[in-house]
Amino acid sequence: MTATHAFILSVDYEVFGDGSGCVKECVIRPAERLLALADRFGAKVTLFVEALEFEKMEAAGIPDIKNVKDQLIKAYRAGHDIQLHIHPQWIYASKDQFGWNLDVAKWRVADLDQEQIANALMTGKRWLERVIRSEDSHYECVAFRAGAWCIQPSSRVLSVLKTIGIKVDSTVAPGAFNPGSGDWYDFRHCPQSPWWWTTEDVLKAEDSTEAAIMEVPIASGNVRAIGRLRTLMRSRYMNQSLARDCHGSYRGANTRLNAFRKKLAKLRNISHVMLDFCTLTCDEMMIVVGQHKEIDENKDLMVPIVAIGHTKNFSPDAEKNLCKFLGRLSLDSSVRCETMSGWLCCYKDWNESA
Repeated sequence: MTATHAFILSVDYEVFGDGSGCVKECVIRPAERLLALADRFGAKVTLFVEALEFEKMEAAGIPDIKNVKDQLIKAYRAGHDIQLHIHPQWIYASKDQFGWNLDVAKWRVADLDQEQIANALMTGKRWLERVIRSEDSHYECVAFRAGAWCIQPSSRVLSVLKTIGIKVDSTVAPGAFNPGSGDWYDFRHCPQSPWWWTTEDVLKAEDSTEAAIMEVPIASGNVRAIGRLRTLMRSRYMNQSLARDCHGSYRGANTRLNAFRKKLAKLRNISHVMLDFCTLTCDEMMIVVGQHKEIDENKDLMVPIVAIGHTKNFSPDAEKNLCKFLGRLSLDSSVRCETMSGWLCCYKDWNESA
């Protein structure tokens, strides 16, 4: 049977949004375990690298950044994918004896002006390409994910992405909603499609591909609310939401009141989830994948199913669940593991032959 769906295992490769967290324990070591696990099942990982933070850390002389660069090169050499992820609060970051000082007023890339967006994205893209081109001079960064999913209003961001040569955005998670004023997003009204072309509003599909960015969304679906609540309570009670030996803070751009509203909104919509391999059980992941397998828009092109995770959240529990999930997925001949750039190449080949 020919595979009709492409499973894309993506991970945001980063420390915490406020700059806390040890690079070795929150990025390098969990990524090492994730890559090793993927290799066991012949899967490939797409690393969305927060290149802006690593560029700032390298400039500040943080020694672990050499190991970050070595890991990225090694992963690329093994066939994994390296793409761009940006948290703009790092634009004017500075470090003192107490840690990193970040500008939380710049938490949302969509709130920046055109010049600031271009500066943040180009700085990250150039750093990433400089690292990977030491291994492959033909490497080109082609995909992007906005930090904290904050891509709306999307007109300026999409314009910059097109200008700097980015082909794909993978920020949108259909149905997801965050009312927090400091880090809001609202993906409740998306095109009913596994991918679409967009130019102004990331939630509006365009007929023409000219001057457009392809949106390949993060897969989302519905699971049993009671099971989801039980898993979340267990994770919180047992303190099992972080990678082994990783510690950090989730302080962000919201006031306490807005942070409470954000948690309340999540509870109200607890059964709707992103395909997050760091928070879902194996059974829940299989349910979401099963819902996406019902989509079969074109027999000649695999439908993308994008999973998301974070290095800092790749806990021992997450590792066990992902191991079970990849084992079960490997038995399904209708699904093939792909990278983001690999699926894009499949799309180009299909489009040219159509």
